[in-house]
Amino acid sequence: MEHRHHARVPVGITTLIYRRGLPIATGRIRDASTHGVFIETECCELARHQRVQCELRTAEDRPGAMQCVWGSVVRTGEDGAALELDAGEVQVADAMIAFVKRNGASVHG
Repeated sequence: MEHRHHARVPVGITTLIYRRGLPIATGRIRDASTHGVFIETECCELARHQRVQCELRTAEDRPGAMQCVWGSVVRTGEDGAALELDAGEVQVADAMIAFVKRNGASVHG
């Protein structure tokens, strides 16, 4: 049984991953909580404790539909990486999760 502090929501949103302000990979946010995301990606440059940014898109053609959030890589695997979002980014993740819940279990961007 998993013991998680924050419930995960299936997301399915495409994202760009940035390191030092430069895009290094694409991926798909598989699931998210208010404090973290799991990104499916083939990028092998991600390492534990590394600080990265990723885009969170909630809709197309709307102001504020895309925001970049900061997080730290807490786990990597063959299928992607888990990021713990910075405390100040929780409101952005919360808004993305609320959008996903309103518009179905999975959003494809």
